[in-house]
Amino acid sequence: FCSSLCDGAALYEKHRNMCRGQPAIKRKHEKSLQWLFKNIGETNVVSSTSPQHEAACWMFRQNQGFRPQRYVMAVIYFGTKGAKWEFNDNWMTSKHECSWYGVKCNSFKKVMELDLGY
Repeated sequence: FCSSLCDGAALYEKHRNMCRGQPAIKRKHEKSLQWLFKNIGETNVVSSTSPQHEAACWMFRQNQGFRPQRYVMAVIYFGTKGAKWEFNDNWMTSKHECSWYGVKCNSFKKVMELDLGY
């Protein structure tokens, strides 16, 4: 974890083109990158073929702020080829993840169950 954090440069500066410029990683992404690298691992997040990377870049493009729950749901989607699911209503839209097909949440909008029917 220290490899990217301990030499003084901000993560966003080192990973400015992580999402191939869409979006360009900026100072506003710094805390999200710190969370991702600490909890998911730098290698997983920056590897352009990983679902973790796809989900992170998708979150940054949404420009809605980083929410770990939404990120995890996006990782599930990308990691299981969600675009090819028979039912994927509302997934990867701007709608709250509790409205996505098969997602059940409690009254606090915390995901409690995922049932995609498989």
